[in-house]
Order: sequence, then C-alpha cells, then structure tokens
Amino acid sequence: MEIYKKLSLFIKASIVLQILLFTLVNKSFAAAVGLPLSTIKYGIATQAGFYRVKDPEGTTEQSFLVQPFNFIVTDWLANGSKYWAEAYYSSLAFDAEIDSVGQQVRHVGTKVGLLYNFSATRNWHPWAGAGMDFSYSKYAKRHLINEYGFLAKRLEDRNNVNVALLLNAAAEWHVSSTWQSGLKAEYRMPIGQNLQSMTMSVYFLFR
Repeated sequence: MEIYKKLSLFIKASIVLQILLFTLVNKSFAAAVGLPLSTIKYGIATQAGFYRVKDPEGTTEQSFLVQPFNFIVTDWLANGSKYWAEAYYSSLAFDAEIDSVGQQVRHVGTKVGLLYNFSATRNWHPWAGAGMDFSYSKYAKRHLINEYGFLAKRLEDRNNVNVALLLNAAAEWHVSSTWQSGLKAEYRMPIGQNLQSMTMSVYFLFR
C-alpha cells in the first residue's frame, strides 16, 4: 500500500507540473505571436500495440495490449508546433520462454513531447515529433521455465522509475472548431531495463 501511495503522489505531481509548465510556456509564445491565449485542448485516446520488457534475465517475447483510456493535454506553441502531455496506466502479462522471463507488469506514467506541423489542408494536419516518457513500473511474478515448460526458477519482483525516448507521427482531422480527431503512431525506446513498445492510438481532442 505504501508503494502505491507514493506512486499516486508521483503521478499527480508530474501531471500538475506538466500542465502548469506548458500553460505558462504557451501563454508566453501566444502573446509573442498574437495567438489566442485559450487554445489549450483536452482529450482521450485508445492505444494498442506490441510491448516487450528488457529484463535483466532476458528480453521477453512480445505481448499485445489495448489501453482504453489515455488522458491528453495539448496546445499550440510558436512556429507551427505544439506540446503534447499524456497520462496513462497499463497492465500486461508476458509468458515465460526458455530464454526469457515470464512476468506481470503494472505500468503508470506521463509522456511529454513536441509535435511539428507539416504542410496541410484546412481540415487535415500531419505531425511528427519526439518526447520523453517518465513512468513507474512494478514487475511481479517473474519466473523462468525449463525446456519441458515447467517452472525452473522464481525471481524477485522489481520496481523501477523509468525514462524512455519517444518518436511520434500523427495525422489529425479538424471535425469542428472545438473538436478534433486523429491517429498517432509511437515508438518507445527505453533507457535501461524496462518497457519497449510500438503502438498506434486513436484520439479525440476538445475545448
């Protein structure tokens, strides 16, 4: 329980700091270029893709996961760019193989990045960018199996605070002046021994 209390405080503090930071930065840029001050948008995303863990005992096999709800805050900056902040939670299971560790992973975190707008039509906007992922993971029920598929060894649980690099590409449609929808592809490259992923998400933004 103590770990989850600390985790909850960590995530809440990260989200609040990100929103405050990017709101202040956006107001400064908006004032400089004459944009409206209230262009911030909120949204939700459904994300699906393939995940694997770079475990100290061996990289796991891929596991497919659908995350039904990721929460988004985004806003325009200068020079046709925008920031993107996202909060998420996921729970995954990886089967053990002879040369990889079976385990269950609970993963919660926030993403922060910059997206740059390319040539577009009035209602369609392509984006590309990069960012960072800050998260906390609990790796439980870690185990190895032998060549016959039976349990060979139980391993200790791991708890990690993680950092990863993100590469993003998105296509966005402006449904109306207050609603937008989009598709976003993302590659997550871990720094250290944690989750790696390649995902696609469908998202909706409003203000």
